[in-house]
Amino acid sequence: MIVAIEETYDGIYFDELGITRLFVDKAHNFKNVPLKTKMGNVMGINKNGSKRCQDMMDKVHMVQKKNDGKGVVFATGTPITNSVTDAYIMQQYLQSGELAGVDLQSFDSWVGMFAEKKQEFEVDVDTTNYRLATRLSTFHNLPELTSLFSSIADFHSVENANLPEFDGYTTASIPKSSDFEDFLKEISQRADDVRSGFVKRTEDNMLKITTDGRKGALDLRLIDDKRYPFTYNSKVVRCAENVYQIYCSTQSTKATQIVFCDTSTPKGSFNMYDEIKFLLTTFGIPENEIAFIHDAATETKRKKLFNLFNSGDIRVLIGSTFKLGLGVNVQQKLYAVHHLDVPWRPSDVGRILRTFKIKKNVEVTDNG
Repeated sequence: MIVAIEETYDGIYFDELGITRLFVDKAHNFKNVPLKTKMGNVMGINKNGSKRCQDMMDKVHMVQKKNDGKGVVFATGTPITNSVTDAYIMQQYLQSGELAGVDLQSFDSWVGMFAEKKQEFEVDVDTTNYRLATRLSTFHNLPELTSLFSSIADFHSVENANLPEFDGYTTASIPKSSDFEDFLKEISQRADDVRSGFVKRTEDNMLKITTDGRKGALDLRLIDDKRYPFTYNSKVVRCAENVYQIYCSTQSTKATQIVFCDTSTPKGSFNMYDEIKFLLTTFGIPENEIAFIHDAATETKRKKLFNLFNSGDIRVLIGSTFKLGLGVNVQQKLYAVHHLDVPWRPSDVGRILRTFKIKKNVEVTDNG
C-alpha cells in the first residue's frame, strides 16, 4: 500500500509557519546549489551541490512567492567567493524572475552570455609539474552583468570607509625539507594513479590527496607522527616564536593575539592546537593564558571566554576560521593575527579588519 507523505508526517511544514521575511546572514555559505548543466570536466562547477543549499533555495523562493518577489535579504561581504559564476547562484536566489525574463534562467544560457570555457596549464598538486585544466576564466558582457546584478546588490566604495590603519603583513617563509620533497613525490604519484584509473575512488581520490597535501604542507606529523619527527624548521615552531615575541613585547598592555588554524583540530591524536599550546607554554606563556575556541561549546562559555580575552586575562586564542571568524567581538586588546594555514576563500581573508572591527594599528602574520 502506498501512503502519501502528508499522511505520515506529523509536523509543521515551512510554508505553514507564516514567515513573510527571511534574513540570511553569511549568505555565501549557501551558494553550493546543485547546477543543471551539460558542461562536463569544468573545474569549479559542482553539479551535485548540497541538500542544505537546495533547501535554502526552496525556502527563499517560497517566501518570495508569497510576497510578490520580495521578502528576502541576503547579507554577505563576499557574494563571489570562487568564481564570477557564483553571481549566477545569487541571481537565482534573488532575481530568478528577471533571469527568466531575459532567457538566462538556465546555467548554460547564463554561461553562454557571460562566460567562456578556457583550457590552460595549471600547477599540479606536487607543485613541480603542470596539467591541463578547463575553467570558466574568460568573461564577456560584464557591464550588462553588473547592471543586472546591481538590481539586487548594494555596492559600497571603500575609499571613505574609515578602515583601521594596517600596521603591516608579515610572511614567515619556511624552507622545504627533504622529507617534504619526498612526500610531494608520493602524492604526485598518487594523483597520477587516480587520473589513470589504477586505484578505486573508494581507496584514493583527488579530494583525499588534496587534503593530505594541505596537512603535509602544514606539518608532516599530521600525516604520520610516528614516521616524521619533530623539527624546529616548521611552521608551528615559527608561529609559536612570533606569538611569544609579541607576548613579551606587549606585557605592559596585556595585548592579545589570535592564531587561526583550519587544517587540524583538537583531538586525542597529534594536532596543531595541542602542539602550539605545548610550544607556547614551553617558551614561558602560562597555560591559563592560552585558550581554544573549541572548548567554548555553549553560548555562555563563549561569552565568558570573550570577556576574559577582551580583558587580557587570556592572551592567546586559537581557533578555526569558522568557529573564531564568525560572530566574534574580541577586539578590545587584539594586537596580532597569525594564520597557520592560508584560507582559500576571499570570505575567510581579512578577519582582523572586517570581523573584529579594529580601531587601532594591527599586525598580521601568515605562516603559510
